[in-house]
Amino acid sequence: MSETSTSALRPDLDLGGRVAAYADRLHRTLGDTHHVVSPLGVWLVLVLAGTAATRAETQRRIADVLGVDPQHAAEATRALVDAAPVELRLAVGAWVADAARQAANPAAYDVWSRSLPRSAGTGPIPSQAELDAWADEHTDGMIPRFPADVPPTTSVLLASAVMTRISWAQPFRAVPAAELGGRWAEMVERVLRSPVEHPVAAVEVDGARYAVHRAASSGDTTVLSVVAEDPGADPADVVAAAHRLALGGGTVVPLADLPLGEGPVWTVVEEDGFGSDRTDALLPAWSADTEVDLRKVPSGVDAGFAALAELLPPAPGEKSAALQKCVARYSREGFEAAAVTAMMRAASGAPIRGRVRRGTARFARPYAVVATVRTAAGPLPAFSGWITEPVEAD
Repeated sequence: MSETSTSALRPDLDLGGRVAAYADRLHRTLGDTHHVVSPLGVWLVLVLAGTAATRAETQRRIADVLGVDPQHAAEATRALVDAAPVELRLAVGAWVADAARQAANPAAYDVWSRSLPRSAGTGPIPSQAELDAWADEHTDGMIPRFPADVPPTTSVLLASAVMTRISWAQPFRAVPAAELGGRWAEMVERVLRSPVEHPVAAVEVDGARYAVHRAASSGDTTVLSVVAEDPGADPADVVAAAHRLALGGGTVVPLADLPLGEGPVWTVVEEDGFGSDRTDALLPAWSADTEVDLRKVPSGVDAGFAALAELLPPAPGEKSAALQKCVARYSREGFEAAAVTAMMRAASGAPIRGRVRRGTARFARPYAVVATVRTAAGPLPAFSGWITEPVEAD
């Protein structure tokens, strides 16, 4: 393990913004398929690799991917991993075969190893059984097997595990899917209706309008569901808007400014009543199981491997691999998600009666989701996705 002491997470590093920017890069490669990933999980592994860079050109290249100087990113990673929020479990590993370590420059290797979090897994390459146990432990059984086959010829392996499991402070109600409408109502029998405690609003981001629902735990985790009023909106643009909203961006549109009647997303009615306007949301339960080959998308892992090569020169015939497995579930009672990412090289007031509005946002077509956890430096996006496949509500 590294002997570097844990430091506080610095707000000026804007870790949430850096991860959100990387998430935008990653989601633009994944298109409109049903998926949930952890950009945070990939970002953490790229930090482990990026701090191995010794050349200025490579350091600039990895900084472009991370959105920050790799040494500053390493500082933020140490602070985050070694003192993670209660509702966010984090683990990283940086394992190097003895032969590769002995071939490295000793001074440079010592600097790199000291840049790792104190809790990082280190040492020789673990066996497949040991890696399976590592994934199982750090995802609380959600990913019981390490997502990569790690042969005995592996020279370096970097990995991260990100996991959260929460119960909503106020659970949803399961209602007939006919209340949601749309084609998803033909696929399931029950959907979710939000309780009054869940904030639901129309919000504008960069001139585009979205319906936004927020569900939260009793702790530090919030999951935003964001559907565009424009049914032709680019999924990546909606996910990007969701990240901006998760970090406090956007402008709320009052319910009074929405047209009465059925709209693309909202159904707004006006009636006699007491109190203020009220909103709620109808949306499906969902689950996702996503695997991404990070070498086949512009994820930035090429810059990570270039940085690693400067510290740990690859042997003849070695090949590289990078992937992430992520599973997630959104239900009436709560939300859970886990991801394991790997990079490796191997051979081979008093109510007054009046007119009040009731608005219901219907998430009846594909929409974005972002799960954030509050840290000492602000909200941190941990998981995000594009939802196209509903499942039965509990």
